[in-house]
Amino acid sequence: MKYSIRIACLSAAAFLCAPRVEAQVKPFSFGVYAEAGFPTGSMSNSNTTGYGAGINAEVKLPASLSATASFGLMHFGGSDVVINGVNAQYPALNAFPLRVGAKYRLKVFYVALETGAVFSSLPDKNDFSKDRTTGLLAPAIGVRFANIDIRGKYESWLDANGQFWGLQASLKF
Repeated sequence: MKYSIRIACLSAAAFLCAPRVEAQVKPFSFGVYAEAGFPTGSMSNSNTTGYGAGINAEVKLPASLSATASFGLMHFGGSDVVINGVNAQYPALNAFPLRVGAKYRLKVFYVALETGAVFSSLPDKNDFSKDRTTGLLAPAIGVRFANIDIRGKYESWLDANGQFWGLQASLKF
């Protein structure tokens, strides 16, 4: 048992203290991504798991920083509900997020923060057929191996009660 704990501790230390590999990070890269969004809060009552895709770009800056930008499409299905004994369904939500942000590379992984706008079919408080535009904020943590970038994030649509945990996988060129 002690031997297993020592091996686990040494493995974790080696992973966290590994030297940074800069050779695989190009000065400029673009790519395509696919993502899944798992709604939280009030959005989880009205929508099911969302799926999306899009394009992204990254420009390497000095001091382990990068500037990022992306544009995509997210689709969240509508949830079935029972209201006063009547079956109903919330409408599906189609969103077009436009994000810009910054990424800071650490030894093994990176942290990122993106902001931007979401152009969507989110219902207005008074008119459920009106399209909306709202701001977004999305902190993330991820890893990049060669041309594959994988990140986990929490995205919040600021004026629309849209929050979700997301998982995004990107192929960089």
